[in-house]
Amino acid sequence: TLVQIERGDIKTAAERTDPSTTGCSVWSQVCNTLFFWCTALLDFLMIILYALFTCVCCGCLACMMPDTEPEQKIWLAKLGLFFRPINHSLRADAIDRLALAFRDRYDVSGLPGDLDEAIVLYRKSLGLRPPTDQERDSTLNGLAFALRDRYGLSDSLEDLNEAIQLLKEALKLRPPGHPQRDASLSGLGGALSDRYDRSGSVKDLEE
Repeated sequence: TLVQIERGDIKTAAERTDPSTTGCSVWSQVCNTLFFWCTALLDFLMIILYALFTCVCCGCLACMMPDTEPEQKIWLAKLGLFFRPINHSLRADAIDRLALAFRDRYDVSGLPGDLDEAIVLYRKSLGLRPPTDQERDSTLNGLAFALRDRYGLSDSLEDLNEAIQLLKEALKLRPPGHPQRDASLSGLGGALSDRYDRSGSVKDLEE
């Protein structure tokens, strides 16, 4: 109508078929689509990075990667410990994981220094775990097995005696029905057998 023409509401045929106008509309749709997918991709990457960061902070990334080289497991465990500063409630767990990483490298390298480092770390972790700590038995067990391994290298009866004492303490925290009780019983039996071979004490054999 005349009113519409005066208002400019009716486009001419040339305007409706103007390539530049059509091109701008298509380009706008492309940009909107790209923006949507880029935003979705960034959200996905943020979720992945957050999950990795959480695993590192928890110190469990090395445990989630059992096929990782020992050096990498130690590095990851150290990184996890970095995010568990002094007085952090989960610092002992991170120290245990680092000690286990050194023990794993000892199994490959056979270097006494790795075993010594694991023992030092287990002692630090044990010092952070009161008698009521639910994970104290695991740290006791880890330290005992590391000491028994060192006894095999040094033939130090002091290490073996301490390992036996620690295993007995861990066993008290693992009553019948505990899923890890068998591991403590097996370790204690092996350590007592080692001491019997060394001292010939019938008491160790009977126990």
